[in-house]
Amino acid sequence: METPSNLLTLSTLPAVVERTLQETPTVDMHTHLYSEQFGDIGLWGIDDLLTYHYLIAEFFRYSSISTQEFWALDKVQQADLVWNELFIENSPVSEATRGVLTVLQKLGLDPNCTQLGTYLDYFREQKKGDYISKVLKLANVRQVVMTNDPFDPAERKVWTRKPSIDPRFKAVLRVDPLLMKWPETFPILNGWGYEVEEELTRRTLGETRRFLEEWIEIMDPIYLAVSLPPDFQFPEASVRARMIGNCVLPVCREHGLPFSMMIGVRKLVHPELRLAGDSLGPADVSVVERICALFPENRFLVSMLARENQHALCVAARNTEIFCRSAAGGSIMCPASLTK
Repeated sequence: METPSNLLTLSTLPAVVERTLQETPTVDMHTHLYSEQFGDIGLWGIDDLLTYHYLIAEFFRYSSISTQEFWALDKVQQADLVWNELFIENSPVSEATRGVLTVLQKLGLDPNCTQLGTYLDYFREQKKGDYISKVLKLANVRQVVMTNDPFDPAERKVWTRKPSIDPRFKAVLRVDPLLMKWPETFPILNGWGYEVEEELTRRTLGETRRFLEEWIEIMDPIYLAVSLPPDFQFPEASVRARMIGNCVLPVCREHGLPFSMMIGVRKLVHPELRLAGDSLGPADVSVVERICALFPENRFLVSMLARENQHALCVAARNTEIFCRSAAGGSIMCPASLTK
């Protein structure tokens, strides 16, 4: 008996799944990409690919050059060193190096070419807007979510001009300076007209909420986000926990925005490597359960960097979702439900 063509079998299922994955447009929920309106903030080209911090960290495993010598070079010179060390002198077998070769291949370039100048010439000929469209089409990505910091002077300048942002790019409001660097951040807010002080008084918390409200209006973000260290706890008496409980979560709830917590980041373990010097560590998953239980009307996106946390986080997500749904209709969100 012949099998009807519209029925799946064990032999045809893998091909169907593969085809579906390849053909379905996706949304990239966390990137450091920017629309054309942000100018030089948006990194692109072979030199930016090669100087991504994953590749820089790998480069220093092989090279004898000092970090001081490396950072004294311009970006093209740094890219040339990385290219020679990781792609010519050594086999590009890591995930990061294979990613660069995949990009070159998908763009129709020869990944076997050893001359970096050939790739540099290609990107010099591209118009950024056209290149963005080409990359999104090749990747079958319909929207990307940026990482936006209102405390970055260059980015703040763009936002205050009220640009018409490419609709394929969605904003995210990062609140790391508020939560993680308050002693350095409150004087900046003072300079912008917010009546805050280092002590978290009622006025300070209210003015911080006003700051968040105004930047939600400016950016129209799809969520708020922060990177947190492995020792993050909630509730506790720290500035970050008090800011989360008294400012961030109330504002998120009022605007129907999820709060994204990336837990387990250890910043600048090797300061001389800059972004490449970050590390990670296992965290306490019960902190996620507690914060969701205390704020059942809020929605959360949670990622933990340490592999050891992944199974416990999956179980916490399942249990917390059930609890939140029964308590107040909230949940840990599936990313697909975030897109506008």
